[in-house]
Amino acid sequence: MLEKNAQDLYSLLPPPTPSQSPTASPATSRGSRAFSKIKLGLIASVLAISTVWAYSRLAGGCHHGAALMFGGGGNELEDDALEVGDYAGLNLGLSERLGYTLVKDIPSENIPGRGKNGVQKGDGDDKRLIVVGDIHGMFDEFQSLLDKVSYDSERDYLILAGDIISKGPDSLAVLDLARKIGAHCVRGNHEDKILLHYHNIQRRKRGHHRAVERKLAKSLSKKQAKWLDACPLVVRAKKVPGLGQYYIVHAGLVHGIGLESQDPLAIMTMRSLNHHLVPSPKQTGMHWAKYWNKMERKKTHDHTTVVYGHYAAEGLDIHHYTKGLDSNCVRGGKLSAYILEANKDGRVGEDVVSVRCRAYLD
Repeated sequence: MLEKNAQDLYSLLPPPTPSQSPTASPATSRGSRAFSKIKLGLIASVLAISTVWAYSRLAGGCHHGAALMFGGGGNELEDDALEVGDYAGLNLGLSERLGYTLVKDIPSENIPGRGKNGVQKGDGDDKRLIVVGDIHGMFDEFQSLLDKVSYDSERDYLILAGDIISKGPDSLAVLDLARKIGAHCVRGNHEDKILLHYHNIQRRKRGHHRAVERKLAKSLSKKQAKWLDACPLVVRAKKVPGLGQYYIVHAGLVHGIGLESQDPLAIMTMRSLNHHLVPSPKQTGMHWAKYWNKMERKKTHDHTTVVYGHYAAEGLDIHHYTKGLDSNCVRGGKLSAYILEANKDGRVGEDVVSVRCRAYLD
């Protein structure tokens, strides 16, 4: 394809002058070689611009081509980039190809304020929805938080927002307790790393952290690994009365992109967006949650709220349409839970409950 394009572009250039012919003198031959280099440079430049233009078409329409090629940097997203709409996606269908479960829907009877048939219940005896931030193997704190929220496995729908294991001292005990009490989960970047080791997919790399991860992976039982493998990237609660839709993920989502088009690795690792709406695990750029809230505030209905963990540097970060729950428990912060509960008139309210943690890591 590139060779054909080069030939087509070459045919558009002017024919060689007599001084560029094979019978020219040595001096003119040198000039011919210089002219050829100029032509090749022109061809390469046009091909590069054509490639970027084609990419911009795939990434959301030709009107974004100039922004992708020449758009300014900086940490703020530009106004035209905010209207990306049906962006073609970062890794279309990659979740299934990599073997991830993309999304799991919470049954309607487990959504606060709704009954078995999806109608508003509001009898004051609905199940609560409880989401817990990054536990990182801190068993005692996890147990303390469950006690503080008066967790009832018969009544409550409990979701662990990823990074359940690793770093802390009691990962296996946390897993066993989570399975015992019927907790649900989303896949975090640390679960992903440990499972890659468990399945012998990830290449061996040196370093203390890699050795610790391999050791934890080897210690998993088949039942524990199976439970972790079943954790989806997204848990979805549809039609929470008065609040709209909820997504529970580990790290984040890019607004305006359908779930099937989200990059699965970004869902587990992202913290920020650049001005082209490309997610990054780095802390540069705009925090994806800031962009999410900005876009949701523009909507008049069908709002979606995201509950997530992962971003310990931000700590407990509660906004209208995003709820950040990684309050850095493993380093002596807090372990936090976000709770949705319907009162007797059917209205759903929210609450945040935390417990203090010992500092296991510096």
